[in-house]
Amino acid sequence: MEKIALLPGGFKPPHAGHYNAAKWLATNTDADTTIIFIGPKQRDSITQEISRKLWNLYTINDPRFEIRLAGISPVRDVYDFIEQDAPIGSTIFLG
Repeated sequence: MEKIALLPGGFKPPHAGHYNAAKWLATNTDADTTIIFIGPKQRDSITQEISRKLWNLYTINDPRFEIRLAGISPVRDVYDFIEQDAPIGSTIFLG
């Protein structure tokens, strides 16, 4: 049975505190994968793409993390993931 941790947020910009929260979530849930959903709204000239590049730098050497760009809302994408994409029988943790 797969364990998946989900972490939605704006992350404009993602910083060490966000990364430490993601690592804590991954470690303390023993998740096989931790998916980080980045919100689409630009904040202080920081775009979704800039946030993705920073997350990629944080997680480059840690295969437990997957970075996804959210559509309308990162929380909405989490609900959609749970309803449509999560493998049957998997355990989902929400951060």
